Amino acid sequence: MNQSPQIAVEPLTRTPGMYREWYFFKNGDRIEIWSENTFLFAARVDDRTDDGEVLWVIEEKTGMRRLFLRSDKVTLYPDYAFHTPSFPGP
Repeated sequence: MNQSPQIAVEPLTRTPGMYREWYFFKNGDRIEIWSENTFLFAARVDDRTDDGEVLWVIEEKTGMRRLFLRSDKVTLYPDYAFHTPSFPGP
């Protein structure tokens, strides 16, 4: 019986506090939303305030628009799997 080789993929390291400022996210950027080291969902940035204190995203799976405040207990990371133009790959 012929078996395909297993491919080991090293997970992307998520450094705490890595993306504290949201003002550099741009409309259309694909991001991941995490809370307390738990992945919640992938989304696209829909809009944000100039100071980055308020961010609107569109969930990838549901198409639901969601609002996040900088004071919310979430961390947003660039979605490197899709190599968005605003963020170079790791």
